[in-house]
Amino acid sequence: MASETKTIMLEHPITVDGDSPRVIDRVNLTRAKGKHLRAMAAAAVQNEVEQALVMISSLTGLSPAEVDELDAVDITTIAEAAEDFLPQRAIAPVT
Repeated sequence: MASETKTIMLEHPITVDGDSPRVIDRVNLTRAKGKHLRAMAAAAVQNEVEQALVMISSLTGLSPAEVDELDAVDITTIAEAAEDFLPQRAIAPVT
């Protein structure tokens, strides 16, 4: 059985402000389930970039606001790593 999670180190960590600020320097991807595919399908009506951002939020547990702060290099790395957890028909090319 394939691994259920994959850890990705961020090239450009982000700082999350709040009551207790923290630095996010890695994300943990989980295998896609029906709820993740449903969220991705709903985002697909907008555009491929939005679909990728929704996928990252869904599979990592990062909030949409946290995903918005990710560097483009890290977004691409996470999206490519997530391909291992998705059925081929659910994958939209990252452009």
